[in-house]
Amino acid sequence: MRIAVPKEEVYDEKIRPLMTQIIEICREHKIANVCSFCLGLDPNKGGQVLACTTAMVTSEFEPDRRHVMAAHLITGTKTRVAIEEIETRRRGDRGVLMDKTMEKETPGKEAS
Repeated sequence: MRIAVPKEEVYDEKIRPLMTQIIEICREHKIANVCSFCLGLDPNKGGQVLACTTAMVTSEFEPDRRHVMAAHLITGTKTRVAIEEIETRRRGDRGVLMDKTMEKETPGKEAS
């Protein structure tokens, strides 16, 4: 019989190290990307989705419109978001972690 491992634990142990490498490579070569992992629901937060999202869509990464739109849709923001990790995951008693860098769009200029 297989014992179920919480998705957050699997992410932390197996996916996060790979994402760290991917983020470093994308940053070095200015490769736009959007990657999001749904890790389940947090019953302590009224069923809020536990997710870890990485999006590098600021102008320095020269993203196309689809990547920018995907980042907007996933993160729920109207600004251009470049983020190492937007984490809305519980980490024990440390609460919710968020680390994001925002680049505001120029007024009157649509995101590319």
